[in-house]
Amino acid sequence: MTSRKPWIGQSVRRRDGRAKLTGQTKYIDDIEFPDLIHGITVRSRGPRSRIRGIQFENAPGVRWDEITVVTAQDIPVGGHNYIAMIQNDQLVLAADLTSHPEEAVVLLAHPDKGMLEAARLAVRIE
Repeated sequence: MTSRKPWIGQSVRRRDGRAKLTGQTKYIDDIEFPDLIHGITVRSRGPRSRIRGIQFENAPGVRWDEITVVTAQDIPVGGHNYIAMIQNDQLVLAADLTSHPEEAVVLLAHPDKGMLEAARLAVRIE
């Protein structure tokens, strides 16, 4: 016969519950460092798609000349554009074809998170 623990089947109060509920908890997005650069990923929408082009459209507050933009074409010849999950089969950035929805296509970086989000929305993948 096993002894039953008194907390099995009971609600357990979380230690961090009150701090999260009241907004006192700091999340990673709440922490700022000097010279911090934020990154954001632009992802594919559809499954098994051919990438014909990427346009960086003008948008209010977006200064493309200040944003770091990285695509698969920026990976040097002989460089590795994959993450070895089971084999060398998971692309870091899709180049010509996408394998699944939400596959990473473009990386953007800048100190201003607001500008980055506006830039992400201004990228058009054809």
